[in-house]
Amino acid sequence: MEVLFGTVAYFEQEIRRHVLKEEKNKIVQIAENLELDLKFNFVCHEDLRKECLQNLSQASKKLLQATDQKLEKIPC
Repeated sequence: MEVLFGTVAYFEQEIRRHVLKEEKNKIVQIAENLELDLKFNFVCHEDLRKECLQNLSQASKKLLQATDQKLEKIPC
């Protein structure tokens, strides 16, 4: 369905798009902060640190993919 510029539907679509892009940026930023904490502030065995970093990577990828899927559903 085509949305006409200036309509309520158009602005709803644009707001959704911007919110999801911001969500992606926040996910990346939070994941980076957690990674730094795990690498430099978290005192533990190196094997546990590696496992936590792998889990963090998987979790952030999963959340980013979910956000991308939501973005793809918004018509251009």
